[in-house]
Amino acid sequence: MAEDWIKIRVDLIDDPAVISISEELDMDDFSVVGRLVKLWSWADKHSVNGNALCVTRMWIDRYINRTGFANAMENAGWLRGDDGEISLPNFERHNGNSAKKRAE
Repeated sequence: MAEDWIKIRVDLIDDPAVISISEELDMDDFSVVGRLVKLWSWADKHSVNGNALCVTRMWIDRYINRTGFANAMENAGWLRGDDGEISLPNFERHNGNSAKKRAE
């Protein structure tokens, strides 16, 4: 299907937010990017625009297999909101049907 993809920047691994998450969790950058891709892929499939995700930080940590990852994303500015209403800021810039149509 045409919607079975997400857009990833080629310089994502060098993004200060990735570096921040890596440092906070003592992880290598490749592991951080892989986990972000997994979470963003899930959000693309289960939300319209990455907002009001009905999940918790604990669920995110369990889903991507790394305790503290959701909090590190929040500290880096890539996650916000309360458990049960989590949002991924600026998600719609790169993902969702509208962004995919623009990218194509």
